[in-house]
Amino acid sequence: MRTPIITDYYSLDSTQTFLSWNDTGHPTKIFRGLEKDDLVLYDSTTLNYFTDSVLANQNYYYSVQFYSSENELSAQSKTISIFVILPQKLII
Repeated sequence: MRTPIITDYYSLDSTQTFLSWNDTGHPTKIFRGLEKDDLVLYDSTTLNYFTDSVLANQNYYYSVQFYSSENELSAQSKTISIFVILPQKLII
């Protein structure tokens, strides 16, 4: 089974992150953490993208892994980082 590649990742706003990956038609496990080397299984999806509810002014790390109904697992993708910022008020 191929290793997933996260292709897009960013903060949608101060409360949500978005990531997507190459699609192989396999269900996907999503790992998340506040430290790069401390990711835990967070969610799973059958889609090739994921939107997460988060807190502002925090860095989040993500990795994904494909799996099959026969419990076959791919290697985890490279870990990516998304920093979520609180929007600043514009003073005129």
